[in-house]
Amino acid sequence: MSKAAPKGKGTKKDRGPLLAAHAEALRTGLGTTPDGQLVKGKLTAALNIWSMVLGGEDEREEVFKAGICPLLHTLLERGDVEERHAAMGCLSVLAQSEKHVAEVVTHRVIATAAALLMFDHARGKLPSVQLLRLCAARQEFASKVADVALPALVEVLKSDGLPGWGQMRQAQTHAAHTLKLLLENVEGEPPEIRQARRGAVLQLGAVAPLAAMVATAPRLPPPALMPAPPPVMTKKKGSAARKKESSKQETPLGTRDAAATVASACLRYLSLVPEFVEEFMRTGSLPGIIRGLQTCGEEQAAFLTGVLWETSAESHVAEAAVAAGGVVALLHVISRHLAGCRIGKPKKAPSAKKAGDKKDGKGSRAASPNKKDGKDGKDGKSGKGGKGKSSSSSADVVNFADATVCNATGTLQHLTFLDDAKHQVALHGGVPILNAALKVSNPQTYENASGALWNVGLDVRNSLMLQAAGAPPFLARPVPEPWLTRGGELVGSSDSDDDDEAGGPMAERSSPRVDAGMGAGRDRVFLTQQ
Repeated sequence: MSKAAPKGKGTKKDRGPLLAAHAEALRTGLGTTPDGQLVKGKLTAALNIWSMVLGGEDEREEVFKAGICPLLHTLLERGDVEERHAAMGCLSVLAQSEKHVAEVVTHRVIATAAALLMFDHARGKLPSVQLLRLCAARQEFASKVADVALPALVEVLKSDGLPGWGQMRQAQTHAAHTLKLLLENVEGEPPEIRQARRGAVLQLGAVAPLAAMVATAPRLPPPALMPAPPPVMTKKKGSAARKKESSKQETPLGTRDAAATVASACLRYLSLVPEFVEEFMRTGSLPGIIRGLQTCGEEQAAFLTGVLWETSAESHVAEAAVAAGGVVALLHVISRHLAGCRIGKPKKAPSAKKAGDKKDGKGSRAASPNKKDGKDGKDGKSGKGGKGKSSSSSADVVNFADATVCNATGTLQHLTFLDDAKHQVALHGGVPILNAALKVSNPQTYENASGALWNVGLDVRNSLMLQAAGAPPFLARPVPEPWLTRGGELVGSSDSDDDDEAGGPMAERSSPRVDAGMGAGRDRVFLTQQ
């Protein structure tokens, strides 16, 4: 007796005659399969091939051997709306083959995919934008996609189709992914080209639809009224365990959360354009961004806090952020992500290896903490592997919690220049949270947190709170004694006629000896220097 074939190792099915029949149908409109069935119409043949190539790489390889790819190109150029949709679906799947991607993707295919996004045929947009996303991820095709597809991608973002009709929500997510690949920092690409591309997307009006994607929060319980207390800041485990923990990625909360995350990344890169602030405030996107901080994941929080850090340098943006509840939201984000930060002194850069050292064949691409952010220093991402094939090692994994805390403390440093923000930080328990952020190993985070605490300490009523939180002395008492005065001794008071005398208020204000003899600190205020 002959043994039965092992399970999963049976004879491979020969699809050659079947594919030959479909190829004939693509040429003439009619083909006959080996079992005598007719394949009527080019549309039917293209749809059958589309279903076949979705099976895997082996099926795609057989399609290439049958010479069907040029026939699909012809159908894409000369077919009707439905036939072009089916041909684009086939090509979008065939483009996943690494060996034959140059055979599938041509400049004309990219231009046709961009043109299909501008048509009214809703179902044809999803395979087109999927193909553009695959091309944008490859360095050899990224510039071609940027040249012809930017207006079409922004139009997809602006579409308001229902989630089920034409799969428009999936198309919007793929369009945002494509824009992110074209806008992010890419190793080897001139910064002038990248910045010009960002400016073009900004002028096309992408800020409002991207902010709307961020504002669609998942169904979660409402956030707490007060930020959580900071966690216990202790040093992490060994380096191997830390690398294993850092490689874990947060699971998205759903399709909306995934779309909001990639939209926040696009906003972060667009914020590097000088004209972004005006467009950002004109569209009224700031309140939605701040509301999204309460329920978003760590990757999305890194990008959103990077946007706020970039824009809050403008005084009118800082005032609007404080009025929209930005202080409480930022404190909540910092407290939530402190446990994921690296604690302790930053590691020193490794010394140059000897000529005969062959231990490391991969090459080190360690980025400094300040370079993992999108301003070429302020956001939650550096070039995450670049474009095309890249070897992603554990050293290249971005610590989004670290980037989030860095960006959020930088934003609070900008906001605490306003007196209202100083009061809110002290009122909502922000002093212990910022003091805990001083222990993060990122030097930029230390600079941001200490700057925010310095600003808070300029209100002398918060000095006791800073001392109780264990802040360093230069932050707990940032105001010299000669700069303190009693509340009733302000400039322009009724006693100004006696200012020429030796005991006038100006003499008291400039005399450390007199200030030291004043009453308790409760009647002292900081005299702001004009």
